[in-house]
Amino acid sequence: MAVVIALIRGFTRSQTDRVGNLWVDVTRGILRLLLPIAVVLVAGGEVQNFAGSPDITTLAGAHQSVPGDPVASQEAIKEVGTNGGGFYNANSAPPV
Repeated sequence: MAVVIALIRGFTRSQTDRVGNLWVDVTRGILRLLLPIAVVLVAGGEVQNFAGSPDITTLAGAHQSVPGDPVASQEAIKEVGTNGGGFYNANSAPPV
């Protein structure tokens, strides 16, 4: 991600003699790309909490543990990077 941002910065700022900074590119990528995607995922109903896995009772009367962890922030990285498996070990499939 930082390499792509550095390339974009290099093409847009071709008149300068400065090289740039990797950490500035990483910070810009997180704040301008990954964070907005995570906010959209949370607004769409993706789980983003630190509560752990609550036990619920299903309509059939059985007990089930529903995973609830910081998923949206990690899914944003996965969707941009296309690196395969998801948070729930089933690619992007939800557990419920």
